[in-house]
Amino acid sequence: MKRFVLATIALAPIAAASFLGLACLLSTHAAAQDLPPDILVDQYLLEAKRALNDTTRVWKYRSQVALSALRKIEGQEIEPPLEFYYLYGTILVVDNTSTSDEVVKGESLLKQYVIRAGRSAEHYASALESLSEAPAKIPGARQRELWSAVKENDAEAIKALIAAGADPNAGNYWTRSLSEYLCQYIMAYNI
Repeated sequence: MKRFVLATIALAPIAAASFLGLACLLSTHAAAQDLPPDILVDQYLLEAKRALNDTTRVWKYRSQVALSALRKIEGQEIEPPLEFYYLYGTILVVDNTSTSDEVVKGESLLKQYVIRAGRSAEHYASALESLSEAPAKIPGARQRELWSAVKENDAEAIKALIAAGADPNAGNYWTRSLSEYLCQYIMAYNI
Protein backbone atom coordinates (compact mmCIF):
# COMPACT_ATOMS: atom_id res chain seq x y z
CA MET A 1 0.00 0.00 0.00
CA LYS A 2 2.83 2.36 0.91
CA ARG A 3 4.53 1.72 -2.48
CA PHE A 4 1.26 2.39 -4.31
CA VAL A 5 0.82 5.72 -2.55
CA LEU A 6 4.43 6.70 -3.25
CA ALA A 7 4.10 5.69 -6.90
CA THR A 8 0.85 7.64 -7.22
CA ILE A 9 2.44 10.73 -5.68
CA ALA A 10 5.51 10.37 -7.92
CA LEU A 11 3.42 9.95 -11.08
CA ALA A 12 0.86 12.66 -10.27
CA PRO A 13 2.92 15.53 -11.78
CA ILE A 14 3.52 13.50 -14.96
CA ALA A 15 -0.17 12.68 -15.30
CA ALA A 16 -1.11 16.29 -14.66
CA ALA A 17 1.39 17.51 -17.25
CA SER A 18 0.11 14.98 -19.79
CA PHE A 19 -3.47 16.01 -19.18
CA LEU A 20 -2.53 19.68 -19.41
CA GLY A 21 -0.64 19.05 -22.66
CA LEU A 22 -3.63 17.21 -24.12
CA ALA A 23 -5.97 20.01 -23.06
CA CYS A 24 -3.68 22.61 -24.70
CA LEU A 25 -3.48 20.53 -27.88
CA LEU A 26 -7.26 20.20 -28.07
CA SER A 27 -7.80 23.89 -27.41
CA THR A 28 -5.19 24.78 -30.07
CA HIS A 29 -6.93 22.50 -32.56
CA ALA A 30 -10.32 24.05 -31.73
CA ALA A 31 -8.88 27.56 -32.01
CA ALA A 32 -7.27 26.67 -35.36
CA GLN A 33 -10.68 25.76 -36.74
CA ASP A 34 -11.89 29.31 -36.07
CA LEU A 35 -9.12 30.93 -38.14
CA PRO A 36 -9.54 31.89 -41.80
CA PRO A 37 -7.76 29.57 -44.28
CA ASP A 38 -5.01 32.06 -45.16
CA ILE A 39 -4.01 32.45 -41.51
CA LEU A 40 -4.20 28.67 -40.98
CA VAL A 41 -1.80 28.23 -43.91
CA ASP A 42 0.61 30.71 -42.32
CA GLN A 43 0.33 28.88 -38.99
CA TYR A 44 1.01 25.47 -40.57
CA LEU A 45 3.95 26.87 -42.52
CA LEU A 46 5.37 28.25 -39.28
CA GLU A 47 4.90 24.84 -37.61
CA ALA A 48 6.79 23.19 -40.48
CA LYS A 49 9.67 25.68 -40.25
CA ARG A 50 9.82 25.35 -36.47
CA ALA A 51 9.97 21.54 -36.75
CA LEU A 52 12.78 21.69 -39.31
CA ASN A 53 14.80 24.12 -37.19
CA ASP A 54 14.44 22.05 -33.98
CA THR A 55 17.99 20.73 -33.74
CA THR A 56 17.23 18.87 -30.50
CA ARG A 57 15.39 16.22 -32.57
CA VAL A 58 16.64 13.78 -35.19
CA TRP A 59 15.97 14.53 -38.87
CA LYS A 60 13.40 11.76 -39.31
CA TYR A 61 11.22 13.18 -36.53
CA ARG A 62 11.64 16.78 -37.72
CA SER A 63 10.81 15.92 -41.31
CA GLN A 64 7.73 13.91 -40.33
CA VAL A 65 6.37 16.75 -38.16
CA ALA A 66 7.07 19.26 -40.93
CA LEU A 67 5.43 17.01 -43.55
CA SER A 68 2.37 16.68 -41.34
CA ALA A 69 2.04 20.47 -41.15
CA LEU A 70 2.64 20.88 -44.89
CA ARG A 71 0.00 18.26 -45.72
CA LYS A 72 -2.47 20.34 -43.71
CA ILE A 73 -1.68 23.25 -46.01
CA GLU A 74 -2.30 21.02 -48.99
CA GLY A 75 -5.79 20.35 -47.61
CA GLN A 76 -6.71 24.03 -47.58
CA GLU A 77 -8.68 25.48 -50.47
CA ILE A 78 -6.41 28.47 -51.07
CA GLU A 79 -3.19 28.93 -53.02
CA PRO A 80 -0.28 28.30 -50.64
CA PRO A 81 2.66 30.73 -50.42
CA LEU A 82 5.73 30.05 -52.55
CA GLU A 83 7.74 28.90 -49.55
CA PHE A 84 5.32 25.95 -49.21
CA TYR A 85 6.47 24.58 -52.57
CA TYR A 86 10.11 24.95 -51.60
CA LEU A 87 9.84 23.37 -48.15
CA TYR A 88 7.54 20.52 -49.15
CA GLY A 89 9.48 19.71 -52.31
CA THR A 90 12.85 19.82 -50.60
CA ILE A 91 11.79 17.54 -47.77
CA LEU A 92 10.30 14.99 -50.16
CA VAL A 93 13.45 14.96 -52.29
CA VAL A 94 16.15 14.94 -49.61
CA ASP A 95 14.40 12.66 -47.11
CA ASN A 96 15.79 9.15 -47.51
CA THR A 97 12.48 7.60 -46.45
CA SER A 98 10.43 9.09 -49.31
CA THR A 99 8.79 6.75 -51.81
CA SER A 100 9.55 7.14 -55.51
CA ASP A 101 6.14 8.80 -55.97
CA GLU A 102 6.95 11.27 -53.18
CA VAL A 103 10.32 12.08 -54.78
CA VAL A 104 8.55 12.75 -58.10
CA LYS A 105 6.01 14.93 -56.27
CA GLY A 106 8.86 16.78 -54.55
CA GLU A 107 10.52 17.35 -57.90
CA SER A 108 7.26 18.77 -59.27
CA LEU A 109 6.83 21.09 -56.26
CA LEU A 110 10.39 22.37 -56.64
CA LYS A 111 9.81 23.04 -60.33
CA GLN A 112 6.72 25.03 -59.41
CA TYR A 113 8.77 27.00 -56.88
CA VAL A 114 11.60 27.95 -59.24
CA ILE A 115 9.19 28.85 -62.05
CA ARG A 116 6.86 30.92 -59.88
CA ALA A 117 9.44 32.50 -57.59
CA GLY A 118 12.01 33.32 -60.24
CA ARG A 119 15.76 33.73 -60.06
CA SER A 120 15.70 36.42 -57.40
CA ALA A 121 13.88 34.18 -54.89
CA GLU A 122 15.51 33.53 -51.53
CA HIS A 123 15.72 29.74 -51.97
CA TYR A 124 16.21 29.64 -55.75
CA ALA A 125 19.74 28.15 -55.74
CA SER A 126 18.92 25.67 -52.99
CA ALA A 127 15.76 24.59 -54.83
CA LEU A 128 17.80 24.01 -58.00
CA GLU A 129 20.28 21.87 -56.04
CA SER A 130 17.46 19.72 -54.62
CA LEU A 131 15.86 19.59 -58.07
CA SER A 132 19.14 18.29 -59.48
CA GLU A 133 19.25 15.55 -56.81
CA ALA A 134 15.71 14.30 -57.46
CA PRO A 135 16.33 12.01 -60.47
CA ALA A 136 19.17 10.27 -58.62
CA LYS A 137 16.94 9.67 -55.58
CA ILE A 138 14.22 7.76 -57.46
CA PRO A 139 16.13 4.45 -57.94
CA GLY A 140 17.03 4.34 -54.24
CA ALA A 141 13.41 4.98 -53.31
CA ARG A 142 12.31 2.15 -55.62
CA GLN A 143 14.86 -0.16 -53.99
CA ARG A 144 13.40 0.63 -50.55
CA GLU A 145 9.88 0.02 -51.88
CA LEU A 146 11.01 -3.28 -53.41
CA TRP A 147 12.54 -4.39 -50.12
CA SER A 148 9.36 -3.42 -48.29
CA ALA A 149 7.22 -5.34 -50.81
CA VAL A 150 9.41 -8.42 -50.38
CA LYS A 151 9.15 -8.19 -46.59
CA GLU A 152 5.36 -7.86 -46.86
CA ASN A 153 5.19 -10.75 -49.33
CA ASP A 154 3.36 -8.55 -51.88
CA ALA A 155 3.83 -10.21 -55.30
CA GLU A 156 1.90 -7.55 -57.24
CA ALA A 157 3.95 -4.72 -55.77
CA ILE A 158 7.17 -6.60 -56.56
CA LYS A 159 6.12 -7.02 -60.20
CA ALA A 160 5.10 -3.35 -60.49
CA LEU A 161 8.33 -2.09 -58.93
CA ILE A 162 10.52 -4.22 -61.17
CA ALA A 163 8.50 -3.04 -64.19
CA ALA A 164 9.00 0.57 -62.99
CA GLY A 165 12.76 0.11 -62.88
CA ALA A 166 13.67 -1.17 -59.43
CA ASP A 167 16.75 -3.26 -60.11
CA PRO A 168 17.05 -6.28 -57.82
CA ASN A 169 20.71 -6.70 -58.89
CA ALA A 170 21.91 -3.16 -58.23
CA GLY A 171 23.76 -1.66 -55.35
CA ASN A 172 25.70 -2.77 -52.35
CA TYR A 173 25.74 -5.90 -50.19
CA TRP A 174 22.27 -5.30 -48.80
CA THR A 175 20.65 -4.89 -52.19
CA ARG A 176 22.57 -7.93 -53.50
CA SER A 177 21.18 -9.87 -50.54
CA LEU A 178 17.77 -8.53 -51.47
CA SER A 179 18.36 -9.70 -55.03
CA GLU A 180 19.17 -13.23 -53.86
CA TYR A 181 16.14 -13.24 -51.58
CA LEU A 182 13.96 -11.86 -54.37
CA CYS A 183 15.11 -14.56 -56.80
CA GLN A 184 14.26 -17.23 -54.24
CA TYR A 185 10.88 -15.57 -53.69
CA ILE A 186 10.13 -15.40 -57.43
CA MET A 187 11.08 -19.06 -57.92
CA ALA A 188 9.13 -20.21 -54.87
CA TYR A 189 5.93 -18.41 -55.84
CA ASN A 190 6.27 -18.69 -59.64
CA ILE A 191 5.99 -14.96 -60.24
